[in-house]
Order: sequence, then C-alpha cells, then structure tokens
Amino acid sequence: MSKQARPIGEIFVALGRITPDDVQRALAHQREQGGYFGDALVALGLLSRDEVRWGLADQHDLPFVQIQPETIDRETARLVPAAWARQHRMLPVLRYGDAVTVVLCDPNLVSRFDEVRRFTGAEHVEAALCAAETLEALLAAVFGDGDGSTVSLEEWLREALGTGVAELGVSVCGEHATGWYRSEPVTTRRLEAGAWPALRARLTPPPGAGEGPRRWPALLSTPLGTWQAECR
Repeated sequence: MSKQARPIGEIFVALGRITPDDVQRALAHQREQGGYFGDALVALGLLSRDEVRWGLADQHDLPFVQIQPETIDRETARLVPAAWARQHRMLPVLRYGDAVTVVLCDPNLVSRFDEVRRFTGAEHVEAALCAAETLEALLAAVFGDGDGSTVSLEEWLREALGTGVAELGVSVCGEHATGWYRSEPVTTRRLEAGAWPALRARLTPPPGAGEGPRRWPALLSTPLGTWQAECR
C-alpha cells in the first residue's frame, strides 16, 4: 500500500458525491450511534453500502472485486483453517508462484497477513476488498455453511462464557456478525441480525467518535455478570 490513506469523507467530497455539510452530519451520527463513519453515511441515506465499500478500497489503495465461488483456487483457500477464515473474515483465493491473493471485507485486517503466510507457505500476500455478501458466499462454497442456523447474542454469550474460555469476541463485517471463542480449536457461531447493536448496548463505554478503528477498555454486561473487555 503505497499511498497515504485519506479520510473516506474527503474521498467522496472530492468526487462530488457528498458535501462537507454531509460529512459533519455523518460525524454527528457516528458520535451518537457509534460504529464506522461509512456506516453513518449509509444510515443517513447519503451513500449506498457498495459505494462505501468502494471508498474503503480506494482509501487503502486496494482493488475492489466481485468474485464468483467457481473462479477461485479452492485448494489454496483450504490451506487456512475454516474457523480462522470465518473469525477473521479473510480467505486466500489465488496463488501464483510465491504469492497469494486474499479477499477480505475489512482493510484493517492486513495485520493478519503473517498468519496467511504461515498457513500457505507464501512469501507475499496481496489483498483485495470485497462485499461481505461475496465473502459469505466464498466461505460457504469452500467450507460449507453448516446448517445455516444462527443464535442470539445472549444465547452465544451464555454458551461461550459457560465454557470458561479466556478469550472470546465478535467479528463484525457489514451487516454480518460472527461470535467466536478460543477453545481448541476456535469455535464460531453465526449470530442473528441485530447482534451488533445489541452488543454495542452492552458495552460501557460504547463505541464513540473518531473515524476508523480504535481500541478502548470497556465493561461488557452479560447474562453471567460483568466482564472486562478490550474493544477494537
């Protein structure tokens, strides 16, 4: 990634898709509701979800791809564990020489590339951004989609905390949420729609202002008590 990332609001203002006043409206919405700045743009009806995804790709100097399951290298894709791919929302789809290409829906997950190298034996990892729906279809095609069942956030918390695990989390990508906890191996469960707002309501303090990802300590209210959490 060679070019310096610039705010996604600045990208769309330069393209004439939104105005500086729209940026301020979206920032105010983000301060009140939490989440990402792009989510605020969509919630306010200023941009479509696909436009925001394209903007994220441009912001991070990544290609935005629409890829079909039948076109990927499944042998390469299966070099990563299914639980890992679902937890981190990332999948290698092509190998050529000592390089692999991975698709992901969160550009900040490039920090996981060392793990991709370890799983695949590749020296170089290149990334492409895709829609959450595209990634879901690829994961289902490569690893299967189980019985397709989902659980509520409360049900998943009871299950995870009841095992006595030391580490658990929720990975959110677009409108999809997956709960995971580190047993042996990592156990993942697809969460029902609305899991992210429900989780956000249980955090003190909740996600706040500021464009892009950040880290903060919080208290998580669960059916089995209150737990200390690190959010990012």
